[in-house]
Amino acid sequence: MWAKDALSIRNVAINGDTLRLTVSYQGGCQYHALQPIAEIVSMESYPIQVAARIAHNAGADPCHSLVTRVLHIDLSPLKEQYRESYHTTTGCVALTIAGAKEVSFYEF
Repeated sequence: MWAKDALSIRNVAINGDTLRLTVSYQGGCQYHALQPIAEIVSMESYPIQVAARIAHNAGADPCHSLVTRVLHIDLSPLKEQYRESYHTTTGCVALTIAGAKEVSFYEF
């Protein structure tokens, strides 16, 4: 099971095939593992919707400093899956990221 320790999404941006997330959490004394998770099954709509989240394992960190990190996530596997499923070279995917204020659109 994926970890679900507290995490705040501060900013979401997509540039080309890269999803850039700015995240914050409490800690500062231990290593924190962050892992992007996306649903394998997409919601059939236009555009296609994919639910995603960041799994966060705080490693039982006892500290309470506010830590901010920027994550760069490669979206090209999502693009390739879309191209194979819909037999097209262009498309749009609506990314619903847990904790983000808005839906992000990945167009290619």
